[in-house]
Amino acid sequence: MNLYVYLKNDPLTNNDLYGLYANQYMMPKMSNQEFANVSSAVIYGGADFAFGTLNFLDDIRFGLMSPFLGSYYALTSKGSLSNDYQNLMQGREYSRNVFNGKVDNLLSVNKNDNSFKYTRIASNAAIDAYFTVGALNLGYKAFQAGYQGIKSLGVLKSLKNQSSGVNNSLNMMPVNRLYSGFNIFKKISISPKDLGIKNGMKISSNKALDLAGKYLGNGYKDMGNGRLLSKDGLRQVRMGKSDLLGKHGGGPHMNFERLKPNPSKPGKNIIIENYHVYLND
Repeated sequence: MNLYVYLKNDPLTNNDLYGLYANQYMMPKMSNQEFANVSSAVIYGGADFAFGTLNFLDDIRFGLMSPFLGSYYALTSKGSLSNDYQNLMQGREYSRNVFNGKVDNLLSVNKNDNSFKYTRIASNAAIDAYFTVGALNLGYKAFQAGYQGIKSLGVLKSLKNQSSGVNNSLNMMPVNRLYSGFNIFKKISISPKDLGIKNGMKISSNKALDLAGKYLGNGYKDMGNGRLLSKDGLRQVRMGKSDLLGKHGGGPHMNFERLKPNPSKPGKNIIIENYHVYLND
């Protein structure tokens, strides 16, 4: 007994939900010509993307070479960029026509059939959508990497702040030493000589105080005992009691000093320049 006679002996293509007649909508049959059209349309869609990518890369190559070729042609008069580009375009067209001809001959394509037209549109849309999603995903991952990098910088700063004055073992952490090393180059202060200050020069007290204010800049702090420190901690002026009374250093004077971070003692600075300015009043 044939159990599939009501489906015209083709249960994979036809169905009959109510036992009345065979309905061919589950898996409609495709003729050989339609199969060739659909297959070639998919191949053409992939070829469109491949040739487009190669052409884009070729345009970049030609653009990079154009200044050198243009100079060479201008000096030798042996060619022109316009001819080179025309040859390039003709070569692209020839390669694509050869490819299309081989596909057409292999599959006997009917490009006027709707099966080819619609599949070509669908395949191009699918490829474009796939690579668009891929590009967006790549951009999102790049954003995440940048965000994590910014967070990592914040961790470095946090470690540096936590390590200052806590214990020497934490101060010697590789990450903290690295960050301190960066600060040595990052924090560069002006020198007293940039304001015309010379070591051993003699000026009035009022002039010296005026130079001190300019050298330290806005926001400097009075650290006590005649020591004034700039806001960034890299410039200081010292005029202690012994300095002003001239008990050392050859007479009454003020010290204009430039500092930098101490690489062996994070959080501390060392003096790298010291200018003695003597007071002549």
